[in-house]
Amino acid sequence: MAGRGVSYLLPLVAAIVCCCMAAGCSRNEGREHAGSENASREMRADTEHAAAPPAHAYSTMFPTAHEHSPEHMLTPTSALLTVDPLTSAPPALAPSPTLAAYTSPASTAAATASPPPPIKTPIAIPVLNYHSISDSEPGNSAVMPVAKFEEQLAYFARAGYTPLTLADYVAVLEGTKPGPAKPILLTFDDGYADNYTNAMPLLQQYGFPATLFMSPGTVDDPYYLSWEQVDQLQAAGWDIQPHGMTHPHLPQLDAAQQEAEIAESKRLIEARYGTAAYVYCYPYGERNAATLKLLASHRYRYAFTIEQGRSTNEQSAYELKRIFVNGNEGLPELVRKLNWK
Repeated sequence: MAGRGVSYLLPLVAAIVCCCMAAGCSRNEGREHAGSENASREMRADTEHAAAPPAHAYSTMFPTAHEHSPEHMLTPTSALLTVDPLTSAPPALAPSPTLAAYTSPASTAAATASPPPPIKTPIAIPVLNYHSISDSEPGNSAVMPVAKFEEQLAYFARAGYTPLTLADYVAVLEGTKPGPAKPILLTFDDGYADNYTNAMPLLQQYGFPATLFMSPGTVDDPYYLSWEQVDQLQAAGWDIQPHGMTHPHLPQLDAAQQEAEIAESKRLIEARYGTAAYVYCYPYGERNAATLKLLASHRYRYAFTIEQGRSTNEQSAYELKRIFVNGNEGLPELVRKLNWK
């Protein structure tokens, strides 16, 4: 009886088990289907996101040419380009920025600056400082006896020195013109009348030019050159340049008085000869800071002192040295000074 009961129940149990297995499969398939749909939606979302980045992304990914300019450094972020990814195509890429777009103004200036100027070649020219040429004052160091002066000129010619005009002196000193083997500049201070009567004929004999530093306020004094005599010197090839109006001690004057001395002497010489008066010679060799400022404001290019030595292009333009020619010394002493370093 019991055996028949168990065999009766076996088909029923098998049917229940089959039903349970079928239900489990159905639930698993539902979960897998739902997972598949979620994955599909995520993939579509990822694809759409990759194809159309948000608007703010364009403003940083694709800088325009304007953004490479220095002015853009001050442009707020809100003013940058934006694009609607659903209605507009991405903007075209701007040209690749150059190195200059990423360098500071200082480094850019350094990269584009001119190469440094060449090293200046030292140039030295003896500038002789004469005063009176006369036999009237023996023993006065500022008065050169006529015979000694002629002996010096003969030596210059024999030794191969080339006296320069003032314009040639400036050109050689500045390196804009090649100089002769032995250049020299002959200058005469104060404008003594004997420069016309004694110096000029000898200089003409040797074909040498010279430069006169005169004070126009002295032309009515017979001890000094008259305008008519200066005219003849200028016609003979002398350069005429200012030495103040009255040969004053400039540092003892106030700025207005100094300006009158410096400006008026320049004006009178330029007006009379139509040439530039651009090189000054300090009376007594004296000057102060106000003097230098006035020379610059009145467009003087150079100024001579009485400090001893050869003039060089390494000296201050307003403090060029000269060699005083002492009337009490002989030719050997002058030759030694010409070779000063």
